[in-house]
Amino acid sequence: MKKLSYNKLSIFFLILFAIFAATQFFVAQKLPLPPGLYVTSPGFYPSMISVLIFISCVVGIITTLRKKDKSVEIPSNYKNILLVFVIIFLWILLWKNMGYFYLVSMLCMGLLIYFLNPSPNSFIKIRNTVFTDLIIILVFYIVFQNFLGVNL
Repeated sequence: MKKLSYNKLSIFFLILFAIFAATQFFVAQKLPLPPGLYVTSPGFYPSMISVLIFISCVVGIITTLRKKDKSVEIPSNYKNILLVFVIIFLWILLWKNMGYFYLVSMLCMGLLIYFLNPSPNSFIKIRNTVFTDLIIILVFYIVFQNFLGVNL
């Protein structure tokens, strides 16, 4: 199995996450303001999260540079790791352009759950994906409707 530098690998992925966060921030800034009186724009919370992710990446890069380097093996599931990054990047690009934030989010989450499910049986993978997506949608609606007072 091939070995890589831990610091280089960590910094690479932290930079990748920082790029995703910056892309998310700029996409969230372009969200249209719906008619009516609002205290915050629809892009406020995605922008906050992306700024926090970006700051975490910068702190991670600084702490990684201070660590002593060591060699690590390339994980055997590196294709799954790359698949997650591709799906997250597609989600960032699609949710603004399609206009259906919840639908695109659930579609991308479903793809992640489906592809990362280790079950060899296709029916079980689909059943678990649908069940998990429905639970997450229900939790989102309960949290936003009841606790945050956002009318969905």
